[in-house]
Amino acid sequence: MSLRDTIEAARKEAQEAGVLPKAGAEDANDKAESDEERAGFTRRSVARARPSREAAQGVRVVNAAKVRSGEQTASGKSVAQMSKDERREARRRRREREDSRASASRVLLKDDPTYRRGQRIWWILLGAGFGATVISTILMTYYPDAQADPLSVPGLLSIALIVLAYGGIVGALIYDWRKVKPLRTAAEAAVSGMSDKKVAQILRQDAEKEARRKAQKAEARAARRGVRNTRHE
Repeated sequence: MSLRDTIEAARKEAQEAGVLPKAGAEDANDKAESDEERAGFTRRSVARARPSREAAQGVRVVNAAKVRSGEQTASGKSVAQMSKDERREARRRRREREDSRASASRVLLKDDPTYRRGQRIWWILLGAGFGATVISTILMTYYPDAQADPLSVPGLLSIALIVLAYGGIVGALIYDWRKVKPLRTAAEAAVSGMSDKKVAQILRQDAEKEARRKAQKAEARAARRGVRNTRHE
């Protein structure tokens, strides 16, 4: 008997005695271990593929721009989640932001020579219309014949003033709609695209400019007062 035959015979005797597992049992054990490893890998893969948002469902994302505009609180609450006091505070912040941007828009328009010229023309047309209305009313009050006889001089003058009044007021409205309103719209669009920091900078520069203007005006007034006092002496 060869050495290999001897080893095989000894192995069979050991398997029959229960000392060594049979070949089928070894294959089954290997398969079970392999299945457990695959199952563990699958569980780990599923856990890794699970979206991370589930762990952050209770976390609120705070948007600084929305907090400044009053759409969120500093803790990240939306308007629907706010308490009564928080809604009041959010409305206050929103009004302040809107007022600041409206003031910045007026500053830009005030520094625009085209807008200033348009405003002067608008006021002239509007003033002429209202002035003609007042004069026409006074004329009819002191000259009752103007209503009785429209062809008289007071009557014709009263009609001309009424036409001028309507023309001035309507002309002012049309001029504002065609010439002035587009400038206001452009200024509002420019401010809406600015950051809150830029808006605050515009308002601060305007306040500094206004303070310098008032200081210069006060100095000029004091200088004129000093000149008058010197002349009296």
